[in-house]
Amino acid sequence: MQPPATQSYEGLVGARWPEHGVFVTSPNMKVLSPPLLGPQKIRERLQYHFGEHDPCLVAQPFDASTAFLSVIQYPYGVNASSLILWAVPDRIEFEPVLGQTLAHNPLGHLKRQLVDELESYYLMLWSDCSTALPASSDVSKSSAQSLLSRARPKLNDYRTRIRILLSQLKRPLLFNEAIHSWVCAQRNILQMEALYTWVTSVEPRWDTPSPIAKHAIRDVVGALTERADEAEKLFRAGIPVWYFQKLGAEDFTRVARWSTETNPVPFRQLDPRVSLADADPPHPTIFHGTLECSKRYTAMAECIWRQVYPSSLWSSNNTHSNVQFDNSSSASHTAPKKLDAALLGACGSSGSSVLLLTIPSLRCAVRVESV
Repeated sequence: MQPPATQSYEGLVGARWPEHGVFVTSPNMKVLSPPLLGPQKIRERLQYHFGEHDPCLVAQPFDASTAFLSVIQYPYGVNASSLILWAVPDRIEFEPVLGQTLAHNPLGHLKRQLVDELESYYLMLWSDCSTALPASSDVSKSSAQSLLSRARPKLNDYRTRIRILLSQLKRPLLFNEAIHSWVCAQRNILQMEALYTWVTSVEPRWDTPSPIAKHAIRDVVGALTERADEAEKLFRAGIPVWYFQKLGAEDFTRVARWSTETNPVPFRQLDPRVSLADADPPHPTIFHGTLECSKRYTAMAECIWRQVYPSSLWSSNNTHSNVQFDNSSSASHTAPKKLDAALLGACGSSGSSVLLLTIPSLRCAVRVESV
């Protein structure tokens, strides 16, 4: 006799965190995700991302206003055939321009092959975004077209920003400038792709009861939540979900495997080439608080912005949203509007309210530190 199917509030695996008074289960993953409970300190890491707090790498608390971040490609997924969207070039892949070879900090370019590969990925993605076809047969073309039309300004915003960054990578830069432009371009492409996936594959049936999605579920980042309705929707959409509940209910929750000291459930692994290690010495903290507060994304965006367009070149008063392109379709070197739009903009019909978690240990206590 077959056991009953796992429900969204049950788990293939589970773990208890008594110090926070909660436990977590996942109905569609056999591994855990970092719980990110209580106040967190966020800073840039060695590979120019934000470690376990980065929505491009690790599942974050679900928020309707940034729901599409839950379907960002995972860098160890079955569809991640190339690490071009996550790999960070090192100095051996940086070529000084003529006359700068002996300089201590020369001007140069990342190898053109790398930039061309990243640009090719973006161009294929933009071609998909332009077709506006539904991702599956159970989503009507008119529905997908409507949702995509509403997301079009956001997609165009990503497109503008990516073109500027790719253009910047083709002119002489210092190594640090080139790397930050590269990482920022990767981040924008990942988020643009996730937004397209959300509005064509997930959002059309988000509020409609539907059978559990049969497609692969381990190739996107996923989300953490403490709300039963969100856990159910994420589960039915085929998105990895880790559902938090208060201790006490675990005795009535069917879980196939509990994590224990002697038999721990492993955490989800990243590709070995993607490291969460700190820089040496560590970078300054840019945010200190609990993660239901979307202000952390603003802090991350400001950090990225300062790295790509240092204040010595661009001040906040010099930013522009009306970027002009020349006849060859390459972007002019005008700073785009700030990156918080890329991290915080709502997509489709998702609500704009910030999720207020009810678990006391997760309540918001925000403090943004200067960098």
